[in-house]
Amino acid sequence: MVEDISASDRWVIPASVLRRVPGCAGGEAPLSVQLLHGGRNVNRNLRIDTRVGRFVLRQRIREGPRPGADPLREVACHRAAAAAGVAPAVLDAALDGSWVLMDYVEGGMWTPPRLQAPEGLRTLGACLQRLHAITPPKGLAAFDPVSIATSQAQTILERDPAAAAQVNALVARTRQLALDCAAFAVTPVTTHGDLNASNLIGPVPMLGGLGICAAGGPRLRPGLPPSTIRACGCEAGSCLAWRASPTLTAPCGCG
Repeated sequence: MVEDISASDRWVIPASVLRRVPGCAGGEAPLSVQLLHGGRNVNRNLRIDTRVGRFVLRQRIREGPRPGADPLREVACHRAAAAAGVAPAVLDAALDGSWVLMDYVEGGMWTPPRLQAPEGLRTLGACLQRLHAITPPKGLAAFDPVSIATSQAQTILERDPAAAAQVNALVARTRQLALDCAAFAVTPVTTHGDLNASNLIGPVPMLGGLGICAAGGPRLRPGLPPSTIRACGCEAGSCLAWRASPTLTAPCGCG
C-alpha cells in the first residue's frame, strides 16, 4: 500500500540525499514519491520512481536509543543479507545510518495470514536458512536479551511505575533463560529479531527491518496473531510491554 506525496511535500527528502538517488544526481526531480506503509513511527519508507528505476529510501525519523536496535548495525546486516540475496540491494547509506537507499522490490509487504500459511512458513524458512548461513558481519554483537529487557523495563516503568512487580519478574525470568541457554554450544549466526509480516517483502521473500539483528543461535518465531500485539503498538518479539502493562498507550521504545 502506498500514499502519493505531492511535490510540495517532497521536502521530507533533503536535497543532498535526493541527489544520491539514481536519476536525480543532476538535480532532476523524481517522477513520483510515494509513502509506503510500515515503519511503525520509527522509520519512513519512501518509494522513489525516477527515469532510471524504482528505489526505496528508508529514513530514521525517531531519535533516541531503542533497546536492541542500532542504525549502523542495521546497515551492516542489510548489506550482508543483500549479498546473500535475501534482502533488497543497498545502493547507498548515511554514515550514521540515518537513511538507507535500496532497490524497490515488487510484490508488496506480506500479511499475517500469508506468513502463517504452510507455504509462507516454508519460503520464509528457506530464506532464513540462507541468512543463517552467511558469516555474521564483523563486529556484530552477540544477542543480549538481558540488556534489551533491562532497557525496555526502564522505558516501561517511566510510563507505568505500577507495573514494577510484573516487569521485574519478566526481567528476572529473561536473565534466568539467558543463563540456561548459555549452557548450550551453538554456532553464532546472523538472526533477524523482528520477524513480523511487514518486514517481509515480495514473493521470495526479501527481508526488511534488519535493525534488530544480532549474532546468536538460529530461531524462527512466526508472525504474532493479532491478539498478542501490544497496546504500545510494538510487535518485536523481545518486547515486555504487552505482558507487563496492558494499559500502555505510548510507544514503549523498542521499535
